[in-house]
Amino acid sequence: MSLVDAYEVLIVGGGRPGQALAADLGSVGHRVAMIEQGMIGGTCINVDCIPTKTLVASAGVAELVSGAGQFGIRVDGWKSDLASVLANKRAVVSGLPMVELGRVFRRLGSRVTIVQRRPHLLPAEDADVSEAIESIFREDGIDVVLSAKVTAVGGRSGDSVHLRCGRREARAPSRAADS
Repeated sequence: MSLVDAYEVLIVGGGRPGQALAADLGSVGHRVAMIEQGMIGGTCINVDCIPTKTLVASAGVAELVSGAGQFGIRVDGWKSDLASVLANKRAVVSGLPMVELGRVFRRLGSRVTIVQRRPHLLPAEDADVSEAIESIFREDGIDVVLSAKVTAVGGRSGDSVHLRCGRREARAPSRAADS
């Protein structure tokens, strides 16, 4: 089957409406492809709602710490580190689309493989948190490939990907073969 024939519906845009439409159509058996030039997840996940809530949570912690004295808790010399606050915001945002979309498409019946070049799925999180998420993904039937390096991409539209994981070479399944 050619890549063109592999899908019945093409959705342009990976924001909330596109995701909802893909989920609805996929749940009733349609073969759906989604194209997103920019940010998977749309504006809310990437620049509005979730990043803002992350910053608000950091501000709440700062407010709590600054008022700790009224509860008999001394927190001398504390200060906020805006660079770390912003790094935390970026880490939260970068991990969400993968986590969210991987589970959505797996539950819709797609074969999902997440490839990460680092030794943990969510490198910004503590190792035990990342390992717990990795375990949940594997239990859900999502393949997780860690410490991977892409060695070659071939075929039309990159539908064949070759990886090196440690000393082992592997070929990720083509998208057309999974439909």
